[in-house]
Parts: sequence; structure tokens; C-alpha cells
Amino acid sequence: MHSCYHPECQSHRPRRSRNGPACVHRFSLIILFSTGLFLPALLRAEARPRFDVSYLSSADLAAVRARKKAVSKALGPRVAKALRVVQAGDVYALLYLRHGDAAGAQATAAAHSRILRRKGLGSAAPMESRQWTVIMDDGLRKPQSPRQAKETEVEQAAERHNLESMVYDHIKQLRREGRLSSDERTAWFIYDFSTGEKLVEINTDLKFQAGSLIKPFVALAYMHAVKEGRFTYHDQSRLYLQRMIQHSDNAATNWAMRRLGGPAAVKKLLRKNYPDLLTDLELVEYIPSNGRTYRNKASAQDYSRFLLALWKDELPGSAEIKRLMALPKRDRISTGVPLPEDTKVYSKTGSTSHLCGDMGVLLAKGPDGQQYAYTVIGLIEKQNRARHYLRWLRSRGDVIREISGLVYRIIGKIHGFSAPRQVAGASELPAPKPMDYLDTHDTAPYCSQDAPSVFQAVSAESAPESRPAPLTCEIQSGLDVRASGAGTLAPNGMCSSSPEPPGLTFVLRTTEAPRP
Repeated sequence: MHSCYHPECQSHRPRRSRNGPACVHRFSLIILFSTGLFLPALLRAEARPRFDVSYLSSADLAAVRARKKAVSKALGPRVAKALRVVQAGDVYALLYLRHGDAAGAQATAAAHSRILRRKGLGSAAPMESRQWTVIMDDGLRKPQSPRQAKETEVEQAAERHNLESMVYDHIKQLRREGRLSSDERTAWFIYDFSTGEKLVEINTDLKFQAGSLIKPFVALAYMHAVKEGRFTYHDQSRLYLQRMIQHSDNAATNWAMRRLGGPAAVKKLLRKNYPDLLTDLELVEYIPSNGRTYRNKASAQDYSRFLLALWKDELPGSAEIKRLMALPKRDRISTGVPLPEDTKVYSKTGSTSHLCGDMGVLLAKGPDGQQYAYTVIGLIEKQNRARHYLRWLRSRGDVIREISGLVYRIIGKIHGFSAPRQVAGASELPAPKPMDYLDTHDTAPYCSQDAPSVFQAVSAESAPESRPAPLTCEIQSGLDVRASGAGTLAPNGMCSSSPEPPGLTFVLRTTEAPRP
């Protein structure tokens, strides 16, 4: 596949054809212009059936009105605004007037059903749209006109498009400011589980280097083998998978892949058993001892489908994988982002000297205690290797943080709660919270063995001039914590030990107590 790194090509390609040319500026302008001219005509010509979402049908009007109050409270103010009590003959119904396509209505109904069932309010289902007679709160009956239905559809489409446009505009601004260079491309995916809607899709079908972002996929393959009875999930394997996900440990990842038969076997297992999940995954190599893994690749679509299936508990070991991804660590979608303290995060980062990425699910809580889950996937890939790796990784990590903060604010507006404050740029990001573990494994391209017993062990997210102090250097022999010992941390960030234990890995720790 031809890869174009021109800033105008890579900043926004949400529906890029795999067979088309990478840069088609003139055609893009024609398409945008013609879409603006003919969108009303296209809407008028729309002949496909449209669908709303139904929550209750009953001959008892009082029961339907009572259900409306309960559903409004459960699903939040955004949905409540579109809930209507309607009449068809002698039957009353409670509907969410989406007037959208069948797939969107089905996804919305499924998302709402999961929330409603937890509160004992039954489930939701798609229902083909009609010219309903709406029962107003004062008892008056008001027929819904076709024009109102079309306006609702257009307004909802504009609302969904708004966040994507904001992300697109922000990326363009970063390019103008020089914070993203012409040889860098980005991909973004945002999904709202509460409404079942994709809010942002930019370059989601392009394959990027994966780095450590493949590690949740390896965990999935391992849990599949456990389900089949090939392995037993005991304390040792739990420790290995925990180090693989929480600490991004490359040795632990290679251990899991070896048990499964190697990278090719892992890919074959995933493709055979989850053919529609990871369609762009290229898993071809172990992670080298120096951490320079550039051949494993995946797309934002792969990560989004994985997170969706994981959140819906459709994968073997879903609960355990979510537990591992929720363990405290530093990431790029919540660490340094102004989110409430009670926001839960399930994430995994990935870094190479060409890639800065993060994927995860954030679980925000509204003022009424209702939880709203959404995904944030951000990938930034540089064609040429970063010259100043740590500086590049920190700055691109801040870009992902800015987008994550923007997404939280919009999600808050959609569901009726607001962010603590606005993130206008990296300079306004709060100082990172002290972490028990600072991940050194994703910085492996710069974790070089300068001498038989000396390794560079500076955290990618915490260079010597900015890392929290004091720090100690812990030596871990393989994954056996009992063989651990203290090392020496030099001012230049070198972590050393003599003699060198076998299977040596280094972890930087703060001397503060671990976060709960």
C-alpha cells in the first residue's frame, strides 16, 4: 500500500479507499463542494427505512409516562431530550426519536439495554419510524411531521460530525504550529458506548506500527488457549500477563508468544477464531531484546473492534484482560489529562522511535452516578526515525492527551456533565502524578546496553530533567521478584548492577507508596 505523509493527506482520511490514490486534493474539493450543494437533495431522495428505538409499548398511558421518567434518569439528559411518548391507535409507546439507519438503531438499542437491565428497566429495541402522534406532557396530541423527523436526523448527524471536525481542525492547527511534522500521520477513533455511535473515525483503516499495542492481542490469544484447556491460568501465568500489560514487559510478552507457538501461531489463532476482529493485524516477530520492534502492525479499526468486543464481554477472559488494563500505570489518555479522580481507565500504550500511541476505554461518571463508557484511540507514526526520541515521545504523547481532554469535554456535553477545566495545549497540562512504576520497556530503542552490566533505563515519559524524585533503580532477574535487588541510578539515568543477573530487566520506581 502506498503511504502518503503529506500533512493534508494524513491529517484527515476517515473513509480512505484501499485501492485509491493517497492524495487526491482536487477530487476532495469537488466531493466536499458537491456534498454541500446536494445534501438536501440526497436527504429528500432517501428511500431506505429509518428507525427509532422503543422502550415500552402499552395501552396504559400512565405506565408509559412513568417509564419515560425512569429511562430518562437512567440514560441521561441527552437521550432524555429525544424521548417521546407516542400513540399509534390504542397503543402508547416510549420512543427515542433517532430516525436513523437500522445499524445505528440496533447498536443504540443494545447499548441502552445493557444500562436499563442493570436498573431493572427491561430492554430497548429498534422500531421502524412512522409519522407518530406525540403525546405532550400537558396531554395535547401533536402529529410529528416528516420535516421534523428529517431535521432530527440532520441535527444528530451534525452533532456526531462536530467532534470529528474539532479533532481534524486541532490536528491541522498542530501541523501549522510545527508540533506535527510533514512525515507524520495520525489515526483517531472515538466510540460512545452509551449511544452506540462512532463519533470520530480518521484514518482508521491504515496500518501503523504497533509496538506494545499488540500486547492485549497476545493476552487474548493466551486466554483463548486457557479456555480451550491448553494452559492453566495460575499465579505464574497471571504474573507474566500482568507484567506484559501493566509494565509493558517485553520478556513477558515473548514468554506468552513462545508458549503459544510463536508470533505466526498467535496470528493464526486470532485470525481463525476471531476473523472479523483483527483484520489488519500483522504479527510477525518477537519483540527484540533491544525493543526495536517495527514489523508488527495493526490499524485503529483493529483496536476499536477489540475494545468493543472486550467491553461487551464477548472475548475469553474479558474480565481478566480488563482487570490487567485497569491496573495503575502511566498512559496518554488519562495521565496528565484533566479528568475527575473517579474516572476509570482501561488502557495500553505503544511506543517505538516511529510510533506514539494509546488505546483504551474510559468510564466517566455523571453527577447522578451514571457511568458513561467511551473509547479513545490515538496513533501518531513518524516515517523517519525520531532524532530526539524522548523529547518526540513526550510531545506526541501530549497531542494524544489534548485530544483525550477534548473528547471528555464533548462526551460531558452530550451526556449532561462537564469537564473540570479546558485543555488548550500541552503547556497547560498539569504535572504528572507520582507513579509507582514508570514504564521503561517501551523505550527499549534507547535502553541500550553500554557495558555488560550497565543499561540505559530512563522512562520515556519521565526524562532525567522532569522525572519525579527521589527514584531508586530496581533490578529484576527475569520475572522472579525474589531474585530482585537494588541497583545504582546515576545522574544521567543509567541503571547498573554488578554482577549482572540473568534475564536482567530494570524498573524505575518512586520511593512513594504505590497508588491504590
